[in-house]
Amino acid sequence: MLVVYSGQFFLGLCVSFLGTIPFGTVNLSVINTTIHRNLKSGLHLAVSASLVEVVHVLLAIQFGKVIVQLLQGNALIHALVIVAFTVIGGIFFFKKARHSHSPTIGKSPSFFLRGAIIGLLNPQAVPFWVVIIAMLQSMDSIRLSTEPLLFFLVGVALGKLLVLFLYGYLSAIIVRRIQKTGKWVNKAIGIIFIGMAIYETVQWALG
Repeated sequence: MLVVYSGQFFLGLCVSFLGTIPFGTVNLSVINTTIHRNLKSGLHLAVSASLVEVVHVLLAIQFGKVIVQLLQGNALIHALVIVAFTVIGGIFFFKKARHSHSPTIGKSPSFFLRGAIIGLLNPQAVPFWVVIIAMLQSMDSIRLSTEPLLFFLVGVALGKLLVLFLYGYLSAIIVRRIQKTGKWVNKAIGIIFIGMAIYETVQWALG
């Protein structure tokens, strides 16, 4: 059983690690928080987003097809996501960078909550895991009984957290060496959020 448990753990870790590497809203939010606050605040955000990823996996397993159909056909959900991404993107794009890059102490609960909200606002997460779970089941690679699934979920959370930690750690190093980084990070995050809003709008219109 130890082999099965460890196999499920590393399977979840690897899939989550690789799936988190591409730039997304959570990754950039961790970078932004680390640059404008400190690494500790960025890690609070990363931890909450990693826990939300576990929720995404459970939803994909239990209600995958229903949720995908709901996301594809519900105009209200699409509209809310589009508005949320547009507003968040506008806030980041027009946000003024701090003049000092010295670390500041933020209230960790607010960053923990922010990470959870940003994670929950990701409309691609559940469909991604629906596809991954279906693929792993077709290859008979995943075990959905209680104990193996628990190890898989722990691996998923740690895989995402590891990538987000690396993004935060590297951004903390870069910000010590490059001046006026915050302005361009804000612009980049704003553009990506607005781009995701446009993408959701196009997907909705074509769907």
